[in-house]
Amino acid sequence: MELTITLLLIIFAVFASNLAAAKVKVIPAAFWEIDIGLLLPFIPWFHDFEMIPEVFLFVIISVLMFNEGQHTNIRRLFKHWGSTLSMSVWLALVTIIVVGLVTKWFLPTLSLSLAFILGAIITPTDSVAVSSITSDLKVPRPVMNTLERESLFNDASGLVVFNLGITALVTGYFSILHAVTDFLYVFGGGILLGVILGWIAVRIRLWMIRQRLSGPQVIIPYNLLTPFFVYFAAEMLGVSGILAVVTAGIVHGWQQNVLKLSSSRLQITTNSAWKLISSILNGIVFVLLGVSFPEVWQDLATRSAHGVSVLLILGTLLYVVMLVVRFLWAWLGMVKVPHQRQQKARFTDSVLIALSGVHGTITMAMAFSLPLHLKNKVFIERSDLIFVAAVVIILSLLVPTIVLKLILPPKQQSFTRSELDKAKEDTINAAIRLISQHSSNPNTIAVIHTLNSQQLAPVVVDPQKVNELLEDTKRIEKETIKQMVATHEISEMLAADYERTAALMYRRLDNGLWQTILDYWRLFMPFSQANRNYRKRKRQFRKVTGEKRRTERERWFTDLQRVSKKPFEEISNYLANVEDVFEHPEVLVVRSFYDQRQRNWNRTRDEQIVQNQLLTRAFQEEYTYVQNRVLDGSWSRQLGNQLFDDIANDQMLYIQRSLEE
Repeated sequence: MELTITLLLIIFAVFASNLAAAKVKVIPAAFWEIDIGLLLPFIPWFHDFEMIPEVFLFVIISVLMFNEGQHTNIRRLFKHWGSTLSMSVWLALVTIIVVGLVTKWFLPTLSLSLAFILGAIITPTDSVAVSSITSDLKVPRPVMNTLERESLFNDASGLVVFNLGITALVTGYFSILHAVTDFLYVFGGGILLGVILGWIAVRIRLWMIRQRLSGPQVIIPYNLLTPFFVYFAAEMLGVSGILAVVTAGIVHGWQQNVLKLSSSRLQITTNSAWKLISSILNGIVFVLLGVSFPEVWQDLATRSAHGVSVLLILGTLLYVVMLVVRFLWAWLGMVKVPHQRQQKARFTDSVLIALSGVHGTITMAMAFSLPLHLKNKVFIERSDLIFVAAVVIILSLLVPTIVLKLILPPKQQSFTRSELDKAKEDTINAAIRLISQHSSNPNTIAVIHTLNSQQLAPVVVDPQKVNELLEDTKRIEKETIKQMVATHEISEMLAADYERTAALMYRRLDNGLWQTILDYWRLFMPFSQANRNYRKRKRQFRKVTGEKRRTERERWFTDLQRVSKKPFEEISNYLANVEDVFEHPEVLVVRSFYDQRQRNWNRTRDEQIVQNQLLTRAFQEEYTYVQNRVLDGSWSRQLGNQLFDDIANDQMLYIQRSLEE
């Protein structure tokens, strides 16, 4: 139970962080997640929380890296393979060596192997963290592409060197030839295995699609399980699991043209699922980063070979050293970044590449992977290395957040939120004008209400006018029922049943959600009057045989449908004859209530077909209206694309709901 509560609190921390970041946009979401993560250890369930690095890599990092791989443009990757290899392998190795030598110079008592292990820990970069802190800045696309390709493979470089260093530290034996051989086996083997398993996974998915086993409930779990299987297989064979899942993801993305044989609905559902899961997992990573800091500080206070001030200086020094190495690597042309030929542009690109070397997930995982004991003794340097890594992570997040805002322009939206709302309103009104050319029948009003639900801004209605219309429609309904009883169309008992059912729905409308919840609470709360009456009716109902019970229920529902038809027609005619019906949202609100009630009581396929036809024409009119406004220059192309996207989503959602009904 404690584990369940812990996971729920972590997910809630991600939600709270995203909410805070949406309200206070100056502070990136990553900082909110770390800050809230710092507070979680003070909750009792987190007192014994311990992050297991192997589980962290397997459950979270493998999924994130697979997702990054499948969204990588394979053509651009091959085109810029030289720069990718330069940044993710050669720069990573040079950084590890330089950091190791500087660490050994600063702390002579630290062994050279531990110095290189520290270099391997703090070398990997995190493109997701970069995207988080630059979400509102205009980063040159070539630079961002270079950083994203770097982060795909330099994680593996750091992990391979880290594992080699740990092995040498534990065994006390190190051979350059053995290290190079192991590096090539782990690195190359991970890529090769990822290609093979990725190809197999794609073929299996294509087979399932051809066998009509392509439902979201089958394909989405299969996609989510793929990185776990690939990572597990790679670890069993002793090759890089990170490289294997990245490569498998790239193969999966490369086969998208073939995978488009599946339905568009499946593609949209799958992409939405991946976006949601990757967003949550990325948030969890930074929350766990905040959760781990108190443990680091506690270990540092009890088991530290050096002082806190010394480690702070070392962490700051190493961060500056890595900045310089990354800047020189780009400035000296060791990586080919497409940029302008001006010297200033080259300098700016080099600064951006240096500052954007943000560290996070892999650095944290490797730091906590350090053994607690070494050669049957407590590994006292472990806390020091973890603390230095934490300092580097914080600086790599904090410095770019401040400096990049000074050297990069903010993203400029071609339209404001109010302009989008106004454009959406004009588009909807154009469709309503087309539909209103038809007679004001119930189907037309129902379609207009559906179109108005597309509004981004809430429709403002006058509650007093809504209540007045409801009182009028209630009066019409009662008069119609009395007339039907007087003409012997229905019995008084059936009229009473109808009025009792209608009164319950009116009560829910008048009192809102909380009153409805309270009504249900009273109904099911033991010993309440409503519950006693409910149980009494239920006992009487159970005395009736099963066949008779079904017959009576069907008869009651059929009678309700028959009785409701005439009052609904009278109410619809009254609402349709209200002056300027299409200009009064209050009429549409009242109409929506009766439409929903009638759909629940008496669904007719013919009405649904007519409404679908009208909505198809309305959506087409919206597309045409937006296109004309873009062509005549009234709206920007970006605004038009946003409106096209909104209309397409609204249309797909309506079609999906219609099919479900």
